[in-house]
Amino acid sequence: MSTDVSPASLDSAPVGLDSLDDSSLDDLTRPIPALGEGVESETVPMSPPVGLPGPVVDAETVIVRRPRTRLPARPWTRRRVAAYLPVVLAHVLVLGDLDVPVLRPVAALYLLLGLPAYMIWYRTNWTRASRQEAVVFSLVGGVILLMLAGLLLNWVLPWFGVDRPLEAVPAFVGLADAGLLALLWWRPVPATRTRFRTRRHLTSREQVVVVLGPLAVALAVCGAVRLNNGGDGIVTAAGLVVIGAAFLLMILWRFRIRQNVVLVTVYFLSLALLLMTSLRGWDITGHDIQREYYVFQLAQMHGQWGIGWFVDAYNACLSITILPAVLSAVTGLSGVVLFKVVFQVLFALCPVMVYLIARRFGSTLVALLATIYFVAFPTFFTDMPFMIRQEIGFLCLGATILMVTNARWAVQRRITWTLFFALGLVISHYSTTYVLIALIGIALAARGALVLAGLLRRRLRGGGGYPVLRREPAVLGAFTLVAVAAMAMLWTGPITQTGGHLERTAVNLVSAMFGGQPGDRSADVGYSLFAPPSPPPEEQLAEYQETVREETAAERAAGEYLPEDVLDRHPVELATAEPLPLTGAGDVLERIGIDVETLNTVIRQGAARMLQLLVLFGMVLVLLGRVRGWRPSQEIVLLAGSSFVVMMLQVLLPSLSAEYGVLRTFQQALFLLGPFLAAGSIALFSWLGHRWATRAALALAGVFYLSLVGLIPQVLGGYGAQLHLNNAGTYHELYQIDPQRAAAEQWVLARAEATGGAEVDVAEPLDRYTFTMTYDHPDLTVGDVFPAAVRPWSYVVLTRVGTRPVIASLPSDGGDVITYRYPVGVLTDTKDRIYSSGRAEVYR
Repeated sequence: MSTDVSPASLDSAPVGLDSLDDSSLDDLTRPIPALGEGVESETVPMSPPVGLPGPVVDAETVIVRRPRTRLPARPWTRRRVAAYLPVVLAHVLVLGDLDVPVLRPVAALYLLLGLPAYMIWYRTNWTRASRQEAVVFSLVGGVILLMLAGLLLNWVLPWFGVDRPLEAVPAFVGLADAGLLALLWWRPVPATRTRFRTRRHLTSREQVVVVLGPLAVALAVCGAVRLNNGGDGIVTAAGLVVIGAAFLLMILWRFRIRQNVVLVTVYFLSLALLLMTSLRGWDITGHDIQREYYVFQLAQMHGQWGIGWFVDAYNACLSITILPAVLSAVTGLSGVVLFKVVFQVLFALCPVMVYLIARRFGSTLVALLATIYFVAFPTFFTDMPFMIRQEIGFLCLGATILMVTNARWAVQRRITWTLFFALGLVISHYSTTYVLIALIGIALAARGALVLAGLLRRRLRGGGGYPVLRREPAVLGAFTLVAVAAMAMLWTGPITQTGGHLERTAVNLVSAMFGGQPGDRSADVGYSLFAPPSPPPEEQLAEYQETVREETAAERAAGEYLPEDVLDRHPVELATAEPLPLTGAGDVLERIGIDVETLNTVIRQGAARMLQLLVLFGMVLVLLGRVRGWRPSQEIVLLAGSSFVVMMLQVLLPSLSAEYGVLRTFQQALFLLGPFLAAGSIALFSWLGHRWATRAALALAGVFYLSLVGLIPQVLGGYGAQLHLNNAGTYHELYQIDPQRAAAEQWVLARAEATGGAEVDVAEPLDRYTFTMTYDHPDLTVGDVFPAAVRPWSYVVLTRVGTRPVIASLPSDGGDVITYRYPVGVLTDTKDRIYSSGRAEVYR
């Protein structure tokens, strides 16, 4: 009897042969060595193994026969020397305070992050886990160990008179000693059995794919630098084309390239997308990252982390306090480099974990499509580089899900590692922790409901029939839920006392459920299938202005705010984003009757709704057992369903969306929902046949990619400018710190300190200079620049004036960004201009 294995059947199998690692290939091609003693070796040509879709090129098997007697362990092996040398080099550079530009950061990063990962790798039995997963677990574990070790130093060293434990020497000595002790404790186990090592050179296809990854990173860096120097985005656009081409080739050649090559390429492509945004601007650029950088500066300035310096949930995240403070002190890298480069290098592991999670139960096609949707979703490359605490939180979350799905390990062992990664999540980001707790709770409730339904059905059938839910061990069970919730309550309660926002959210949630005030609502809710239409921006702007005037009416009559007649003469107008001018290709479409602006709007705004439909479609088909290439476990199906329920709750209960945006939740859910989305897109075109269904799903993913990363709007025009491709747009106007603005705010700060305090109104309240004035100078009162809220005696700082209308945004806790054109006439009629630097002005 013979078995015919076709490429199509391999691709649709739950675990195909292309997922085999090197050790599995050894088992397929291992010849029987000749008997004998001593050391013998021979080279045997390796024929293509049965079942592989094509021949293996440039491969040879080296057979090494080792003695059966156990050799004594040698203290100095090449591996041990390689581990010690960077530690010794780091000692010399750091303790000697030698500022060697490249050598010191590399050696220090190895000591802080590489060495813990190295020790986890070699002290943990990874024999039943794949080599790629072991790398991910070790690297994420190294980051968590660094945060915990830094926290331990922060608490213990002051007992011995060290008041600044996070400075270079104390932190280095403490961490270096721990590393040296770990190295002394580690002893490599001598080889006692025959080992077969397979050396396989890269094929021509693999060489092409591997080269495209670093090329995309180089283009991303050069493109960002070019834009920062006032150039155009042509280089960045070329990098986006290279990224799309690399994904396309990996899908087309998925039967001819190995998984290691795919994972390395996915990592570099993801890093390129992140650097396109993170490297914009020479200073810290973004929204949440401004407050994150401020709490990092507090830890760096005091040489110690203390929640008392700034009692806020941001300051309770060790991912943006202790972690960057220790890295900066020991490596000598500035905070700007850490936030814009190093953290992106770490976060680029998340798409790798998405691929591994999808590949666990599905084909390479499904895994690659899920990865494309994950990295092409705009939140990944436009917002995540501005939320460092959530990047580290996503690393811990991805490692948690990857560990949960590792059925090769015993349940107890998986629970232990899951709690370790969950601990890293708790100390890294609060909101992601709460979402994980909600996912586990909803999944447990669903599991209990299905068990009860099964018992009821069996009772109604007189004990016959199959249960609704199979008996499978659950890693994220009741014990894990209680343990994670306890860790979160302990950290946000007695230790940091920053659980107030959770209580506030819970109160608003209960109020909304019982008919009270719905609370703030995020603009992201409008992208959901189940959301009611949001009020237009004009209405929100008018409502805000009316509210401010009503609240200040009595004080305005007493002369404490600008008079009503001045405000009426200079009304506030909504600022609509100026679309990019139509290109030659856009003009061609306009001439044949296609409205380019409408086309771009329909594609981009419909993308989120289409993705939700595909997720729903894929989940229904998976439950019905009608999806090829994706056979998830019972626990993954329950967790994926819980993720979708959480998104629906955010839509129906707006106070939840104000605390944690829907788009960020969807990005987090793609760890689990990405494979369902990919499988749903393939099943959508199943009526075309397997081959054409694959091509149609690939074409759909390509359209989403080209539109969501900004290539289609950039080629055609007629859409708002995006930060990673242009020196314009809403993000550029609001979040990229202008050096002249920083100089103006410093000038106001010095003048106010000289006069003994003042009130300052700024147009951009989300930069770290504003945080410095607000929290480090109690004699200053920092307010909003909205005309109806300006006082006659306050300083008013405006930026980007002269060449373009001044753009400001409404302060909102719900995440909405409503921009308006600032009526400068209000200030010229009531104040004097006392400072001007061309693009920044100060009035009083």
